[in-house]
Amino acid sequence: LDIKEKIIKTHENLYKVSKEYHQNLIESYNDFSGDISNWRDTIKSEVESYLKEKVSTFKDLEISYKEKLKLEAPIDYWDKLCNEYNKKGKIWTTIAVITSVIIIMLLMIILYNVPSQLNVTLDSFSFQSLRATLILALLVSIGVYLIRLFVKLALSAYHLSRDAKERYQLTYVYLSLISEGKISDQDRTIVLQALFSRADTGLLK
Repeated sequence: LDIKEKIIKTHENLYKVSKEYHQNLIESYNDFSGDISNWRDTIKSEVESYLKEKVSTFKDLEISYKEKLKLEAPIDYWDKLCNEYNKKGKIWTTIAVITSVIIIMLLMIILYNVPSQLNVTLDSFSFQSLRATLILALLVSIGVYLIRLFVKLALSAYHLSRDAKERYQLTYVYLSLISEGKISDQDRTIVLQALFSRADTGLLK
């Protein structure tokens, strides 16, 4: 009888231990399964976020590359235009200076060696003296007009050179903003209108 009871108790104890072990195993499996699920969701979220970021970066790079291809020719054109107008400005400045020197020298020669026709008094006033005075005034007016014209042309060339340089720099700023994704479609439209708008010559009408 004692042996039978011991066997029964032993069996009951083994059953309890087996049941507790089975319960612990189920709980461990559920915890592990939950951890795996959370880890899977975290990894999935991180991967999706990473992919979205890289896709967005790739799209920005693609847009930047396409814009650069579109603006490559205008960039070269504006750079050449800047140098060309700068040279023209120097040429017109030189011409204005030379013209001014020539006119000043002619006036100095005339003033130091005054022709008899210009040496006029009230008694000796004649048609010849009037004609000589008008011719001198006409020459001085033409000289002043030419100087003003050459100065305006020089200023216009320098103005257009600076305008081309600003467009050149603005294009690189625009491409930089596109590559960083810091420009909206509305801002892009405004910048493109500024880049391809008609340039003012700077000449006074």
